[in-house]
Amino acid sequence: MNIIIKRFIAFALSFTLVIVPSFAVYDPNPKHSKWFHDSIVNDPTVKSTVEVKANRNYPVTVVDPDTGAKDTKTKNQKTKIKIPANAAKVGKRLLKGGAGAVIGAAVYDLLGKAIDWVLDPENNSVKYKEDSDGSGGSGGSGSWYIQTGGNLYRGSTPESVYIQLRTFNGLSLDNINCHLLDDGMSSRCFGVNPSSPATIKFNPDLDSEPDPDVDSDGYKHIPINTVAQKVIQHADEGQAPAMQVMTDTALDALEAGELDNDLEAGAEPKQYGANEYAPGTEPNPDPETPTDPETPTDPENPNPEPTPTEWPAFCDWAGVVCDWIGWSKTAHQQTQTAIAENTEAQNETNQKIDDVTVTREDGQKALAVDFPQFCSWATPVCDFVDWVKAEPEQTDTEIDLQEPDEQPTDTNFDFGGSCPAPIVFQGSIFGQPIEFTMLDTVMLCDFLSTYVKWPVYAASSLFAIYIVGGRKEDG
Repeated sequence: MNIIIKRFIAFALSFTLVIVPSFAVYDPNPKHSKWFHDSIVNDPTVKSTVEVKANRNYPVTVVDPDTGAKDTKTKNQKTKIKIPANAAKVGKRLLKGGAGAVIGAAVYDLLGKAIDWVLDPENNSVKYKEDSDGSGGSGGSGSWYIQTGGNLYRGSTPESVYIQLRTFNGLSLDNINCHLLDDGMSSRCFGVNPSSPATIKFNPDLDSEPDPDVDSDGYKHIPINTVAQKVIQHADEGQAPAMQVMTDTALDALEAGELDNDLEAGAEPKQYGANEYAPGTEPNPDPETPTDPETPTDPENPNPEPTPTEWPAFCDWAGVVCDWIGWSKTAHQQTQTAIAENTEAQNETNQKIDDVTVTREDGQKALAVDFPQFCSWATPVCDFVDWVKAEPEQTDTEIDLQEPDEQPTDTNFDFGGSCPAPIVFQGSIFGQPIEFTMLDTVMLCDFLSTYVKWPVYAASSLFAIYIVGGRKEDG
């Protein structure tokens, strides 16, 4: 029975882990650490240990080797460490809440039964109340008791005490028997499978003594570190919810900056390339000129007159501009010379034209050349023109063409579709199979093909005429 309860609790824990994701109980954005986590996973061997992978950015100063100008860029550094479970940190994580199923499983293992409990962050503990007769778990009240394995079990009867003992040890509760011994102050109890006998003692003063483990409100307390140690044990056993608590604990420590030193120690070295330096370690670009002058101010003349600035000749530092201006001047002069030469050549050409032309009556100039008649030296051209102008000879231009046989036009449109199968309902009533046709698609397709197709064709033709004629417009 005890094994069944444990398996049920393990199933409930796994279901809770799926339904209530871990991001509901912590802020995933780092608050204090300069490291950003990449992944946090449980170690495959020691499952309560987690492996943390993180990264951070660091500045790099880049110095121009020619000008000495400085620029800043960012590089990324990665690290990886393993963190063993720590009961104090796990307990701190449990007190934040959101891990009720994990705490419940731990309390069950510690007390030997499922019991109502409450987190008590003020006292760093989990508190709970015993049943009135003390039969509900370790401790309790009553005059009968047994102390074994560092635990005290009390009850109003020997049987109630023995039930607590066997429950805590996961033994069967069937056929429990107790009989009073001859001294009258103790009772011998045993069970079955196995018998595991135990002697339960009687002390009448116990019932009058206050239980030191019970507070003024009637609650007993389990230190949170004790609960955390049991959760760590469950994580090592491979219970997924407890393993998740381990990763959440590591993430809390990372965000709080508690792992910065360990992450720094396990980080890969910072990388600096050519002309790259850590900020503040850049070399002085001019070793002969100290960065800090020996006498920054003259105590006798703290406010001297400013020294006039002597600027160098413009073309000494702006040679490109001056070269461009000189090139522009030369190009302008060459352009002017080319224009003058072109003008002179044009004048000479006009003079030569005047020498070989005459002025006609209409004022236009013409070449002073006597050409022979055109047809005297271009006879083939004139003969061709005369042939074109002549009337063409009448010839029979009709061509006998065989008329093709006209084939009837098939006006049916076939898109290769087919009628769907009839919709048939199949089932059973009182064990008898039934089957009936809900929709006879064959009859429906015949009806559409016979009576609906032609109206659709007619309407489509009418709409086509409206569209071609420009009568069918949107709106």
